[in-house]
Amino acid sequence: MEVAKAIELRHSRRVFDSKPIEWEKILALLDAARLAPSAVNWQPWHFVVVQDEKNRKAIVSAGQVFNKWMAAAPVLIVACAKESHYSKIDLGLSIENVLIRATDLGLSGTPTAIGNKEKISELINCPKGFSPLITIALGYAPEKKTLTERVVKKLMKKKKPIEEIASKEKFGVWL
Repeated sequence: MEVAKAIELRHSRRVFDSKPIEWEKILALLDAARLAPSAVNWQPWHFVVVQDEKNRKAIVSAGQVFNKWMAAAPVLIVACAKESHYSKIDLGLSIENVLIRATDLGLSGTPTAIGNKEKISELINCPKGFSPLITIALGYAPEKKTLTERVVKKLMKKKKPIEEIASKEKFGVWL
């Protein structure tokens, strides 16, 4: 798939098929994360792949109430970063690589902020100096669209036009 097409097709899904994700695809996602740019090539990230159902449920339970749907994803990736000034930006770049590569591989990925960092750190044995910041729910689209997915799709906002998000030379000077 061309990169532009993967960017266009990528969207956040709240419903997943229960089909397991092949380990080769998970490795391809981690490789995409690894190749992301970072400040002075510091690469301040670490990704914890969580496939075990009990562990996924524990992570979701430690998070925010409105993210309970994540437990149904066959894979969660907890994205951690070293604590520094640029690490959140660097981690965001690596996560975007994961999401675009997931689309390329026929998967859907939905990133969410982590609620209880201390509890999730304990669950994944995150060392001092690192913080879990984002959880990415990953899976295949269900074969049949569920009622939840149809409702979410109707509620999804369309992306803003370029004229609303970009300027030329100075803020507010439209292209």
